[in-house]
Amino acid sequence: MQDDWKVSSRLTLNLGLRYELPLPFYETANHYSNVILEPGPYSRPLLDASQAAQAGYRNSFVDPNWHNLAPRLGFAYQLTPSTVIRAAGGIFYGRDENVPVARRPTNNPPYFIQSTFTSDQSTPT
Repeated sequence: MQDDWKVSSRLTLNLGLRYELPLPFYETANHYSNVILEPGPYSRPLLDASQAAQAGYRNSFVDPNWHNLAPRLGFAYQLTPSTVIRAAGGIFYGRDENVPVARRPTNNPPYFIQSTFTSDQSTPT
């Protein structure tokens, strides 16, 4: 929602309010896990996404933020017929809920497999 309000012949205000609901990412087959360090009803520190609901977590391991109201404010002031000063600002939200994607819980055990092949120029693997 955004609106322009002409306060005078030289000053215009731009007022707006945005609601952002970025939902967390999750893996559709629940093939990832997370390390849970806080004490709770689940005794193992490595929690598989398919077991997350049993321990009171979402399968994305992230709760969405339902309170992201982002106001915007801007103005334009005509100083002279050929000069206009403009400024604007607002509150913007980053996507913290994609931290599991950025930190790759798909690379946690048991879904992460690392293989090392030692080799050199004379006996390549």
